[in-house]
Amino acid sequence: MKTGGAPTLPRGGLNGNQSSGGSVAERAKLRVRIGMRLERINFRIWKSIEKLAGHSADVRTDIRDAAHRCAFQQRANISKWIASRKKKFTEYAFQHCFPSLSKLADTEMRIVMRGAALKLLRSTVPRPLDSMNAPPILSDYLSRAPGAGRSEGGRRTRGEMLSGNLSAPVLSVVTAVLNRRESLERNIQSVLSQDYAKTDHIIVDGGSTDGTLDVLKKYDDRIAYWISEPDGGIFDAMNKGVALARGNYIHLLNSDDFYCPGALARVASEVALSRSDVIFGDYIFVVEDAGLQRRIHVTTDLHNGMTIGHALFVSKNVYERIGLYDTRYRFSGDLDFMLRVRKAGMRFSRIDQALQYFTSGGAAESNLAAACAEAAECIAQHAGGGSAEMYRLRSLKRRAFRAMTDCVRVVFGEGAYRSMRREYYAANGYTPVEKK
Repeated sequence: MKTGGAPTLPRGGLNGNQSSGGSVAERAKLRVRIGMRLERINFRIWKSIEKLAGHSADVRTDIRDAAHRCAFQQRANISKWIASRKKKFTEYAFQHCFPSLSKLADTEMRIVMRGAALKLLRSTVPRPLDSMNAPPILSDYLSRAPGAGRSEGGRRTRGEMLSGNLSAPVLSVVTAVLNRRESLERNIQSVLSQDYAKTDHIIVDGGSTDGTLDVLKKYDDRIAYWISEPDGGIFDAMNKGVALARGNYIHLLNSDDFYCPGALARVASEVALSRSDVIFGDYIFVVEDAGLQRRIHVTTDLHNGMTIGHALFVSKNVYERIGLYDTRYRFSGDLDFMLRVRKAGMRFSRIDQALQYFTSGGAAESNLAAACAEAAECIAQHAGGGSAEMYRLRSLKRRAFRAMTDCVRVVFGEGAYRSMRREYYAANGYTPVEKK
């Protein structure tokens, strides 16, 4: 879809101030680049639709008809939304950004509703697994020699240990961290505030230099065990933590994230009741820079990405049976692991409540295109190329929104960018963050 020439723009931002995007010439070049990026995304989504529906002319026609109807309806809604905010965003955002998003918005939802298409896609044969490059196992980490300059501490170093069973399980919380001093303290406090005593908090630091070590020493007498040494990335750090954990069930709690009140006691009750291999629940997604949050209702349909979320408590026996996180992945080691768990026929139990707060950001958000490509490859490995194409199609919508907001940031400045994100999330059911 061609968007036409760029309209004349004000020299400054929304209030007449100079935008932070550089000179007029530099911003013009950036607008062209972003426009080309949006065009490539548009082209790819229609090629993906053709590829997905290539098995059947009837299905292809139905999908295209649904997509066109959906795009028309979405454009009408966006037109109304922008019309009430023309003074804020001007016609530029509407003419050059939103049309690209409107072609993407909700198209994949219509495709998902096509049962015949999904049946064809899910029947695609998965790619054979590479047995020569299997994920690491627990013994690989248990036999590792200490790294250079290792520091450690916590109650375990003084001989204090917890014991439990499935009726009263020890829950190990593993936190991998690197230079996140401020958020780590919130993370630790959320674990300490839980009303469940048999909690084993393991913190694996990758050699932070920002004062994170001072936080660990501050809570040394209240953390089960902490270690600080260079590692091979996030999944290497997680594997270290899993190997060090002594609990019956293990949860990976990112350093930026924190628990809902009473979460661990609720999980312990579910463990005693169901004895399932994986206990999981909903989470509250927090967009911190917009001050908004929303409860995410999770599913186990992992063909659509990491839809099961991150409030996952996995039995130690599962790691012993299927191995740890594959460190060849930069972003999708958790998705690969959960797909392996599903293939192994492990039992899942869902808790119908939010267990943790999950904050936006992180490596995958900062490298969205690479993260989506890696996740699609992971899905193709386990579930076949058809499911991977479906995931790629869904990820294009996220990438289109990112391109659009980047464009607004460059042209109109940081204030417009933040305002636009707040409006978008508020329109999608997000509410103001609750003050703790």
